[in-house]
Amino acid sequence: MADENRISVKKVAEAEFQLTESVQASYTAMPQVGTTREDVLRPAFWVHVAKYLKPMAEIRVLPKDGSWYGRYLVLYVDSIQARVKELEFHVLDEVAEASEESGAYAIKWAGPAAKFRIVRKADGKILKEGFGTRGEAAAWMFANTKAIAA
Repeated sequence: MADENRISVKKVAEAEFQLTESVQASYTAMPQVGTTREDVLRPAFWVHVAKYLKPMAEIRVLPKDGSWYGRYLVLYVDSIQARVKELEFHVLDEVAEASEESGAYAIKWAGPAAKFRIVRKADGKILKEGFGTRGEAAAWMFANTKAIAA
């Protein structure tokens, strides 16, 4: 009678327990500046790499400007598309573009070598470049452009 009253507890078997690397692929995508999380969720976004993906693969996405980070799980894939599920999303660039673009100066992404730069809108002159994040550029801009303009 005591055996009949026991609650059945499921347990993972040894054969069901494996190193992640042996059962799940992991990728990192570093798409162009301006890529949004909505872009990543569109199946056609993955057209050029779908042939390399398998269901349950994990993809970390970090645009080249470092503005955000996301982690995605591949749910379905064929030769021209992949459907992914967003597992996490974090905005890394805390500076709002509207606030940085106001006034006489702008922050622009200039590529992986020059990174973010401060540009005077009136004549396009580059004041400073090489900032790793938009936030660093904004901090420098707000601290220094008043002195430059004076």
